[in-house]
Amino acid sequence: TDRPGFSDGSNVVAPGVFQFETGFFRTQVGSSVTTSLGDGLLRYGVNEKFELRLIGLAYGFAPGTEQWLEPSVGFKFRLAQQPRAEVTLIGQTTVPVGAGNLRSNEWNPTFKVAATTPVGRDTWGGNVVFARLGTGESRFDQYALSAFVGRPLTATTALTAELWGVDKVSRGGAGAGYASLAVTHLLNTDTQLELRLGTGLNQRRDGWFLQGGISVRF
Repeated sequence: TDRPGFSDGSNVVAPGVFQFETGFFRTQVGSSVTTSLGDGLLRYGVNEKFELRLIGLAYGFAPGTEQWLEPSVGFKFRLAQQPRAEVTLIGQTTVPVGAGNLRSNEWNPTFKVAATTPVGRDTWGGNVVFARLGTGESRFDQYALSAFVGRPLTATTALTAELWGVDKVSRGGAGAGYASLAVTHLLNTDTQLELRLGTGLNQRRDGWFLQGGISVRF
């Protein structure tokens, strides 16, 4: 799955398979709490190297406002696959569907290169990310870098630790770094549960967050 974490994995959904990943995300900075429910990602495998993606089926709550968030459309394409490494390209953009405090009403594209490699029992990986975000005169380019390591605890349960940073969080704003720890559990070969806890490295400014969800393949 591409949940839970800032990073996306490098795998591509198998041809003819739908995979739906959904849950909730709660962020708190000081006394300000923002929550999104749904956070949906629908993936469909077109062939061995390519999948289509519908992203952002979510309803958001923030101080003084609540509304549906902007959806995104995108793709995932496997650039290379070797026994010891896999690399994929992810491209997506928000779809303008109206203004609001939780929407930009702009085409905000994001491109990611995701890579993973096995190291013993573990899986190491990371993302390199470029995004064009914001609206009107507040639009800005954002660059991000992430690294993670996943370790199986049992045949059905795994633990993933992740670090990532962005060069800025707003136009002219400061950068930020984050860390998280997530546990995933396979109920069966087609269903996975997850729970993730994270924090900004500057906790007073960047806050902390809690994420949970489920992924189903059909």
